[in-house]
Amino acid sequence: FSKIEVAKSAVKGHVVEKWKIDPHDEVGIVTFACQAYVQSPITSLATGKTQVLQAIEPLNAGGGTNINKGLKAARDQFDWSRLDVTRRIVLLTDGHGGHPLSTTAPHG
Repeated sequence: FSKIEVAKSAVKGHVVEKWKIDPHDEVGIVTFACQAYVQSPITSLATGKTQVLQAIEPLNAGGGTNINKGLKAARDQFDWSRLDVTRRIVLLTDGHGGHPLSTTAPHG
């Protein structure tokens, strides 16, 4: 297995476990290389688990590693007006290249 296949398997396993624990948890998928792309917007696993899992499948390694663009794109997916949620970003990278910068919440 390649590193990307192992990482994809781990992320899919995490999504399935989150769905089992609380299907109303919300997950989104953002990829990044030289640019960042929203592969699957934040959605409830109760209604979007299949969509999230399908967004993971075609991922592949390649391009640059602009970690900051990936973090900012993920941060920008959050609904900051909601006070009833815990927000987390899980970052997977090969660690090659990139110069991460401080990325904070828009209001803090």
